[in-house]
Amino acid sequence: MGTETATSISIITPSGGDVRFTLKFNRRGRIAELILGDVVASKPDPELARSALRALTRVVRQHRFVTILIVALNRHSRDGVLLRELRRALFFRLRPEIYFIVRDLGGFPDSRTRPAGRCCAATSTPGKTGA
Repeated sequence: MGTETATSISIITPSGGDVRFTLKFNRRGRIAELILGDVVASKPDPELARSALRALTRVVRQHRFVTILIVALNRHSRDGVLLRELRRALFFRLRPEIYFIVRDLGGFPDSRTRPAGRCCAATSTPGKTGA
């Protein structure tokens, strides 16, 4: 496990719009990653997303200790403007599997969990589960 902290920042663009990013810093050995999550824009405008990503990248590059910039998106994300602008900003897609360890405590019934008292692992990939 690495050292983790999270904060939110807003970038206000010259066009008057703003984009809020939640940032989480995580160190894994020699790799220092800055994870962007919960990206919220004041309007679905490609120019707004583009200029906010540019400004954020410029600020992050000034901090030489950050090795990689990561955007965590749900695979069913419907924000086409953000996805297009991330690709234009030379972000590329990875396909890692993320495992969630779940224990049903009886108060939250879900079809993916096993009976209460037994522990199971579920992946973010539909149809795959592990024990």
